[in-house]
Amino acid sequence: MSEQNAPPETESPESETTPYPKTGEEKPEPKKEKKKMPQLLFCLPVCFLLFAVSAVAVYLYLDKRSDYNKLSSDNSSLQTELDKYSNYTETIEGYETEITTLEEENDKLEEDKKELTDKNADLKEDKKDLNAEVDTYEQKQAKISAYNVFLKYVVDVVNTHGGFINLTDAEYQLARQKAQATGDNDLVSAVDTAWNNTELDQVLRFMNILDAVVSGINKNI
Repeated sequence: MSEQNAPPETESPESETTPYPKTGEEKPEPKKEKKKMPQLLFCLPVCFLLFAVSAVAVYLYLDKRSDYNKLSSDNSSLQTELDKYSNYTETIEGYETEITTLEEENDKLEEDKKELTDKNADLKEDKKDLNAEVDTYEQKQAKISAYNVFLKYVVDVVNTHGGFINLTDAEYQLARQKAQATGDNDLVSAVDTAWNNTELDQVLRFMNILDAVVSGINKNI
């Protein structure tokens, strides 16, 4: 009676999902799918993060490696250019040394040129003076030659007449012309006196002419 009126037993949820094994049977292990899922969800971001970090690191390494190779190549090129510039610098220094030497030589040549120019100017002055002296000498020689020509003519006249007598007008004109060629007025006057003043002694007249000739020659020696 009591058993019939008792409320019916309710089964728990666990009894429905996980029935107990019968007596003598092994108890089954609990399922772990629910535990693996959170671990997998945790590992995936970590793995992705590690992969991303690795990819970035590899990219950065390759990029830096490329930059390093480029810098190394640029450095080699720059070193080559630097070597060329070093050679150019040495060449330029050599040229500068040569230029300095040439400038010093040029300065020396300029000094020599100035010295030679001064000497040349002095020589020109000396030449000018010498030319003037030569001109004067030639003029004097020409006058002395004119005196000699005149004197020779007068001596010929004296020899012709056997003295300074019987002189002709033609001889007078020629003697006067030769006296004028000397440019000596005293000699011209002596000729006029010798031919026109016949009352004077012939020796005196002739001596007057000789004195004028000697005086004129002495002035031009």
